[in-house]
Amino acid sequence: MRYYTGLDVSQKATSICIVDENGKIVTERSLETCPFVIGKFLKETGLTFVHVGLETGHHSHWLEAELKKQGYPVVCICALRLSKFLSAKYNKNDRNDARGTAEALRLGAFHPVYLKSQEEIELRLLLTSRESIANQKKQASNKIRGLLKPLGVRSLGESDKKEFIQNIRDAIKDSVDNVKLGIEALISSFLHQKQLLEELDKEIEKIAKSTPDAVRLMTAPGVGPVTALYFLVEIGDPHRFKSARAVGAYLGMTPRLYESGEVSRQGGISKCGSKRLRSLLRNAGLSIMSRCTPSFNHKTWGYKKVKKIGKQKVYIAVGRKMAGTLWSMLLNQKDFDYRDTPTKKKRKTKKRNELQMVVAA
Repeated sequence: MRYYTGLDVSQKATSICIVDENGKIVTERSLETCPFVIGKFLKETGLTFVHVGLETGHHSHWLEAELKKQGYPVVCICALRLSKFLSAKYNKNDRNDARGTAEALRLGAFHPVYLKSQEEIELRLLLTSRESIANQKKQASNKIRGLLKPLGVRSLGESDKKEFIQNIRDAIKDSVDNVKLGIEALISSFLHQKQLLEELDKEIEKIAKSTPDAVRLMTAPGVGPVTALYFLVEIGDPHRFKSARAVGAYLGMTPRLYESGEVSRQGGISKCGSKRLRSLLRNAGLSIMSRCTPSFNHKTWGYKKVKKIGKQKVYIAVGRKMAGTLWSMLLNQKDFDYRDTPTKKKRKTKKRNELQMVVAA
């Protein structure tokens, strides 16, 4: 007899449901969210499991890694797709979700996801921390500008330039003490975030230069250390993608499609996957279209599309094409070559080929 275990994980407790190959519930339990407690319970049952499944979430990597060390066949399931299966239940609770997960495992109605390695998770933590510090720095500079507008200060220059702080202090030199105290506190916060950001950028650049795949990706136009490392972290193993088109869809940079009967509509991009990486690839597309001196296929294609779809959509489209090129560079272990970027070949229809044969005859 084969058995399947579904786990519904929450912050404090995890609901467990075990079913056999006929769909009969063997046992149910609610335990502490701890891989060692869960592993001990599964061992005490004395059953042999085909799959032990849990949804993607904050604890999924930790639980999967520790349970696999104990010898259990753990599979992490895409929560977005599993939610459609679980929605068939009238009442949503942790117990029913665990039952639904076990049933999905038994029927094979699940989509396993790729979980990042420990090194990728640690690198992603550093990159996410850098993004948070950059947002705080930007928020502090924007808050200063907003607070000074009622005082008639309309221009302070770019926040990355040295004269930015001096322009602020010149603008408030004749103001009351309360204004000076509040603005100086924001200036202190801005300078602190700026210093932290510079330190993180140095460390990230150091890591990128010591990573062969990141160095390879940085040979492409518009790709710096942050973009290269983000791409490596999000893509992981390049062999898990079948094509460059699949990479664009995974990153949420392909249009949504709705088809039903005679209705067929395309919408905006799906926005699945990493929002930060989409933003970085969009900036790469902007850099290619506006600053890249050598002309190559992606840039030429983008200029042809500008009048039809506009600049903003072109930046995203070129960024999507660059994502496929970066994936190909990782897969083939080749540096970027302006002469070797792929182009979309026109397909010749059967009728056209027949017509050409008639003309040639």
